[in-house]
Amino acid sequence: MSGRIYRKAMPGWRRQLLTICLSIAPLLCLAGCAQFPLLWNRKAEAALQARARQELDLAEGATNVGDLATAEAHLTRAAEMHPRMVECQIRLGKIRNQRQDWTGAMAAWKRATELDPDEPGGWSGLAEAEIALGEYESALKHLQIAIDLAPQKAEPHIHLAELYEARGEPQLAMQSYMNCLNIENDHPEALMRVACLQRARGQFTQAVVRLDRVLELTPDNAAAYLERGLAHRDQGQNALAAKDLRKASELAPERDDIKLELALLMESTDQKQEARKLVRDVLDRSPELVGARELEERLNR
Repeated sequence: MSGRIYRKAMPGWRRQLLTICLSIAPLLCLAGCAQFPLLWNRKAEAALQARARQELDLAEGATNVGDLATAEAHLTRAAEMHPRMVECQIRLGKIRNQRQDWTGAMAAWKRATELDPDEPGGWSGLAEAEIALGEYESALKHLQIAIDLAPQKAEPHIHLAELYEARGEPQLAMQSYMNCLNIENDHPEALMRVACLQRARGQFTQAVVRLDRVLELTPDNAAAYLERGLAHRDQGQNALAAKDLRKASELAPERDDIKLELALLMESTDQKQEARKLVRDVLDRSPELVGARELEERLNR
């Protein structure tokens, strides 16, 4: 029996049901076909995300061993694979900030803020790069956005203080560092910078107290030993100053500025032979260091 005759022999409700089914079958087929590219795209997206995640893991491993160049290469590949992954851009910005590639860092941070304008870390990182490039007005605006988004986060206050220091506004810088310490009492960087500002004001005892705390938190901090040594020197406590400056030089032997400070202290305490040796080492490696040549001339008179 043909399909046509069979339909006529069927009851009316069955004929209507079959007609409906036959009429919508092409539509269902088209809908299924339309869904196929969408499903394919989702699978492709998941695969790219998985590969990008592998690159992020490799970047983390390289960062942990201090290989920032390799870490940046992995992060760059991750960002190319998955250009809408905010985490890639933020981590790439951080690495470039560490490497002082400020122009490249700004590109990554700007992309991060475009992808997620509600992430305060993107605005804060962008401002850090802008401060390094002297773009203070833009940095100030972006730091205010970061603070408004996360008022209880310490990092934007640190960068705001750095901005004020760069502009020669130590009072505003001090207030921003104190705002950071109100959020995080033992923030080593904020403690350190407050101590430096206090030493510049002649508040040597307060500076030493804060530097003591910095060294409790970060015992291998050469910069903190340097600052505490200078504070002791400013107080006339030369033995303590020499001890701290020697420790700082031991922790950071590549820093000739520390050796020069120690040489100046040795000169002031009439230990000229050690001072000559130190300044000679400094001049061999950093002849352009301000004050080194003048010190050698004084010692050789």
